[in-house]
Amino acid sequence: ALAAPLRATDAGATPLPDTALGCYRENTASPLLTSYATSATLNSPRLCGLLARAAGYQFFAVRGSSCQVSNSAQSTLTALGTSTTCTAACAGDSAAKCGARTPPVSFNLYRVGA
Repeated sequence: ALAAPLRATDAGATPLPDTALGCYRENTASPLLTSYATSATLNSPRLCGLLARAAGYQFFAVRGSSCQVSNSAQSTLTALGTSTTCTAACAGDSAAKCGARTPPVSFNLYRVGA
């Protein structure tokens, strides 16, 4: 079972040292992200970051209900920068963004902190 608090805004939530890297989409010729967990009601950057950190991954991304992970460098991802495509609210934290649900499929990418 997943433990609360899952949102960074929850009372008592300890800030995590993860770094937001921006809105990205995968290079379809060489995908880097692996689906790690899915939750239609709980997914958030905080939850995905906790799961990625516990499993030893260096990067994680959120899109809709999907938490994706990778140990590869972000340099092979296509940057979307400040594109408006990563605007979908996360189910587990409506104040956080969980990528885009419509093409181009985009993820909010993070580097796991120490």
